[in-house]
Amino acid sequence: MLKWDETEFIECLESIPEEIVDELVGNLYIFNVTGNGIQLELKVYPKLSDVSIKIININDKSIVFEYYIFDCESVNYQKLINDDERLRFISSAGIEIYISTRPNINVRIK
Repeated sequence: MLKWDETEFIECLESIPEEIVDELVGNLYIFNVTGNGIQLELKVYPKLSDVSIKIININDKSIVFEYYIFDCESVNYQKLINDDERLRFISSAGIEIYISTRPNINVRIK
């Protein structure tokens, strides 16, 4: 089970999630953030410890980037010195993924 704080996601992404109840996978939370012609769609599956990240071109609805984290070990909210905010995900394989939305939508894999 993924340990996460929904309020931190709301604060960082400035988005209220759509919550979908699914008997098979548990609750699913979908955050959508739009800016500069793209849309970030972030899906959190707490019961499965999975996270889906998708960036969509608003003009033609094409998927520009898609990444799925199976068995996400942790996620935390980081407020940096310069008042920037980001979410940091760590996969079970040790891969770090950073998501920020201000001033622009940014996904970084390390």
